[in-house]
Amino acid sequence: MKPGKKLFLLVLAELLIVFVGPQLITAFVESVGLNLLLRTMLVLLAIYLALEITVSFRPGNK
Repeated sequence: MKPGKKLFLLVLAELLIVFVGPQLITAFVESVGLNLLLRTMLVLLAIYLALEITVSFRPGNK
């Protein structure tokens, strides 16, 4: 996959996770404990994607 396309997809996924994910979890999950667990996993996934973007597109990284 081309680096530009990969960067676009990762940034798009990050934006969807940050802005759409919490609203979907709140709308469809009624249990407070499960809601908290899913939001925690969402935050960890967002951190992972941010680090992936940072490491993958660092200058000198091929």
